[in-house]
Amino acid sequence: MLDMLSEVDYCQKMIATEFQKPLQMTDEEEELFKAAEECHICGGKYLDTEVRVRDHCHITDKYRGSAHQDCNLKLRISPKEFKVPVIFHNLRGYGSHFIMQEIGSIGKSNDLSINCIPNNMEKYMAFMLSKHLVFLDSFQFMASSLERLAANLPTDTFKYTSDVFENFRKTCHQYYKLDPCHYFTSPGLSWDAMLKMTGIKLELMTDVDMF
Repeated sequence: MLDMLSEVDYCQKMIATEFQKPLQMTDEEEELFKAAEECHICGGKYLDTEVRVRDHCHITDKYRGSAHQDCNLKLRISPKEFKVPVIFHNLRGYGSHFIMQEIGSIGKSNDLSINCIPNNMEKYMAFMLSKHLVFLDSFQFMASSLERLAANLPTDTFKYTSDVFENFRKTCHQYYKLDPCHYFTSPGLSWDAMLKMTGIKLELMTDVDMF
């Protein structure tokens, strides 16, 4: 657990020092930016009143595409706000008891905040240590044993148990452009995927008689 906290400190230093590379664009990419009619992040068409910016990766300095200014700012990685997901399969089960005991002692000795999303007094959907470590349960997305999940992967790509969840993340990003690490359960992920794919805007309920 202490190694995880050390990794958080390392990530903060790397983001502050290495994730600040300026944009490098070719002439062809500049022409593509000028001709773009939609945001490559949200897929929305540009309006005359909207500000377009050149979105780039601050790690590799590569141009990624034309984007809304608001969309571009939402992708910004901040050393003070970034989160490191820690994935366990069936974390909500008995194994989380030992982890919570360790987190409790470390949090108390290092004056770190501890938060959780409980199902009851003994089971937790997720818990957070300080602002950066988020413990998630992959079983909340893939309700099957690791043995069965691993059997669905090609033998040449499966090396570690983490490959199972990484394959799931890759699939979600490919089809929905969403990352399961930003969610706690599959219903939350499915809800956002539905809104994103259908483009439906929900009506805000302001009349109490509508309930």
